[in-house]
Amino acid sequence: MKPVRLLLASGLALCLLAQAQPSATPAVKTSVAVYQIKPAGVEPSLAAAMTSLLVTRLTPSPQLRVIEEAMLKTVMERQGMNASDSCDDTSCQVEIGKLVKAQKLVIGDLTKFGSKYILALKLVDIQTGVTDFTTEDSCTCTEDQLPDLVTAVAARLRNHFGESVPVPSLPNPAASSRPPAPASGPAPAPDASAIDQAKSFGDKSFDYFKKGDYDLALQFLTRAIELNPHQSDFFVGRCGIYQKKGNLDAAIQDCSRAIEIDPENAISYCVRGECYMGKGNLDLALQDFNRSLSIKADSARAYYYRGTLYLQKGQYDLAIQDGTSAINCDSNANYPYLVRGDAYSMKGNYDLAIKDYNHAIKLNPKESSSYQRRGRAYRMNGDYKEAISDFNRALELDPKNASAYGGLAKVYATATADKFRNGPKAVELATKACEMTEWKDPDSVATLAAAYAEVGDFPKTIQYQEKAIGLAGNNEEIKKKFQAGLELYQQKKPFRGEIR
Repeated sequence: MKPVRLLLASGLALCLLAQAQPSATPAVKTSVAVYQIKPAGVEPSLAAAMTSLLVTRLTPSPQLRVIEEAMLKTVMERQGMNASDSCDDTSCQVEIGKLVKAQKLVIGDLTKFGSKYILALKLVDIQTGVTDFTTEDSCTCTEDQLPDLVTAVAARLRNHFGESVPVPSLPNPAASSRPPAPASGPAPAPDASAIDQAKSFGDKSFDYFKKGDYDLALQFLTRAIELNPHQSDFFVGRCGIYQKKGNLDAAIQDCSRAIEIDPENAISYCVRGECYMGKGNLDLALQDFNRSLSIKADSARAYYYRGTLYLQKGQYDLAIQDGTSAINCDSNANYPYLVRGDAYSMKGNYDLAIKDYNHAIKLNPKESSSYQRRGRAYRMNGDYKEAISDFNRALELDPKNASAYGGLAKVYATATADKFRNGPKAVELATKACEMTEWKDPDSVATLAAAYAEVGDFPKTIQYQEKAIGLAGNNEEIKKKFQAGLELYQQKKPFRGEIR
């Protein structure tokens, strides 16, 4: 963490607002730190003017109380801060927000593509660093019309806090008014200036991608492609952005275009394979991973994903081979140890699985799923004390890890040692896992059935076990195990021991 004196970015214009959760009591207000809007393709002075205008548009809000910039400067001066320090990332800005006792941050970007301006804002929670809300508007307009753009995003932000502020319409020509693409033939080769501009937009896209701002990353990379449609890596990069946004069809299309431009680009096949795997098309995914490795035989990423695919297909020996190959390619990455550990675990070799999970945790001790996986191996090995410790650590690192809730519930519901069982706690944790998976995960629902069996509520036990069987679909192996559990519960007997 940088010293507090070095936290402020050049040109940073923090403005303080007052905050609490929206409520029916008008006196309760929300305290938000507003940073100077970041310019991208516009003059910094214009972004600064838009920041001041944004504060002006937010001031009338009954939910927000704006503190003048002069008061903020006084707070900063007392901390020995000045405007020449560096603070470009969200984590740094969160620290400043804490200093001024804000609850939320408003961070913005003003981007210009040709005559089009895009103003994007995001609202970040100070305590968690998580983005609570994002909004974006654009206009194809002159600088004189930009106040309407600020008014629009300010209205959306205020409406997020429970108001009903009208959002003005903005000047944007219909998509059909754009010049049509050439009917056929390759795009003309870009000149040197266009290539340089495209690279600059590509670099900016990558910066936003690293920050997790996939919308702006997409905008910049799309502009880079418009300027230089012959660069394979641009299409691979946009494929990755679409993948992060969950648009797998668009991702596959871009990776396919990258392959057309450069058939020897190994990463294009690998990323497209990941997208096919995400859509459940394992055969096409396997073809792409094989092709990627035929071009670049030392790709830890391709071996890892192919190993994960083999896990899904139940081909555990092949998964172990690919995990080992990935480790040989990159012994400093934690994920190859995870896939190999999972394969060992599924084969019932829990000691080797735990050894691999230990390696993964040593390489990345902040990865929640590593502890959850090792906790499962400990549970299956009958080491309940270590299992409980690992599941709890997984939840400390990621409170949204549904598998960790389910694993802990299984210990409390089915442990063979009486001292580790806790039926009410098992019901609580298993219910949490079901809620987090929207009651669609058969394993979570079956765990809840086992938990109710532990507390002796067999009508609910049977109800949820039957639901788990229905959720298992065409997986006959899982359905067979669940059916055996149902027969046990129908005899009013709780489950003891190994439950996957």
